[in-house]
Amino acid sequence: MPLGFRRDESDQLRLVIPHITFEEIVASCFDPIRRYGIGHIQIVLAMFDALRDAGECCRDPGRRRVLADHAVEIHREFEAQSGHSPPDVAKVERAFEQAMKLLERAA
Repeated sequence: MPLGFRRDESDQLRLVIPHITFEEIVASCFDPIRRYGIGHIQIVLAMFDALRDAGECCRDPGRRRVLADHAVEIHREFEAQSGHSPPDVAKVERAFEQAMKLLERAA
């Protein structure tokens, strides 16, 4: 039976469950936080920590790539903003490098 469709014992379609991909779940978690929190260093660092933590639990290379893509997007948007102090930039660079090292490691 295709994912998301449930039938009863007489083969009557009873339930249609929308299929949500891993990419959609990650995007729904990180996109709003990134959009509204990119200017706040603690939020940026927490997002890298969360991506790294998720990557530690994730053994699927495709899913790790999704997490890595979000890390790259966060880093890109942070760099696009001006006015960050050198110590903050150094913290973000370190957190990004740590996250990417873990996420790009073979599962």
